[in-house]
Amino acid sequence: MHFQDTFDTVLGQRSKVKLLRYLFSCQEELTGRQIAKKIGLSHLKAHQALKELADQGIVCVKIVGNAMIYQINPNNLLARDILKPLFKSEKELLLTLCDHITKRFKIFAVSLILFGNVIHDEEENGNNIDILLVVRDEMNLKAVEKEVEVEINEVYQSFGNYLRPLIIKADEFYRRYRVGDPMILQIEKTGKVIYGKAFSEMLNGTEIAYKIA
Repeated sequence: MHFQDTFDTVLGQRSKVKLLRYLFSCQEELTGRQIAKKIGLSHLKAHQALKELADQGIVCVKIVGNAMIYQINPNNLLARDILKPLFKSEKELLLTLCDHITKRFKIFAVSLILFGNVIHDEEENGNNIDILLVVRDEMNLKAVEKEVEVEINEVYQSFGNYLRPLIIKADEFYRRYRVGDPMILQIEKTGKVIYGKAFSEMLNGTEIAYKIA
């Protein structure tokens, strides 16, 4: 272990970060080839990174037959007390974001649905957080619009991302769904409900309201 600029050698390469993230999440003994395949690295690059991590004591290596087996060293202080909590916090970032958005809008929303790059693991294509806010009526729509600018600023300050809310009333949501609006259909297919009703519940509820009216 290096005691000066420690993370330069541990996390200085993207390949090492990917390796460590995977090893902390799986907690299995795996060969270098298995690990490389799981995370999409070449065997050569994975082997080099694993060797460096093993030299630092972060990864355990043992020979089983003709294979070299790797696993996080549970007794290594850096792995146990610093890297493990770091990757755990990283894994919880999206949940923290969803909680932040939900607390702001849940009193107005029928449903909050996350969609776009952040759901599809395509974050390199953009730094935006797309969210559909379905509200019950005009009064809730106006209330949400007053809160949006505050939340956009807070999300950017806290996470470094741009929040892009799509705000629509329940009846407008139902109308756009009925006419086959491509965006609404795509959100139904790939979006993630973080608060409130699922698509099927909203559609059933709005259809009943239409019939009563």
